[in-house]
Amino acid sequence: MASPTSSETGSQSKRWDPSSDDMPINPSQPPPLYWGKVTVIKRGDSRRGKLGIITKRYPKRTEDGQWLYDVSFDDEVEVVQYVHSDLYMGQP
Repeated sequence: MASPTSSETGSQSKRWDPSSDDMPINPSQPPPLYWGKVTVIKRGDSRRGKLGIITKRYPKRTEDGQWLYDVSFDDEVEVVQYVHSDLYMGQP
């Protein structure tokens, strides 16, 4: 009865696997935003554990196999590395 698309659009907090090579993108909509607690590259950094919104993932992994992301913290965009696996699509 209900089409899969309409039921999917109503669902929130969709899980995203951060180890996946492909960031899911719907061509008919802007790139999805992700949120979660961030762990930044440098220890002792003030952003460590802060909530941010992922706005971009860089196309290649670092030498140690990690992805780098542009993350928005209160309108400031910074490059961070996510190691927290509990990321969700959409707004918190």
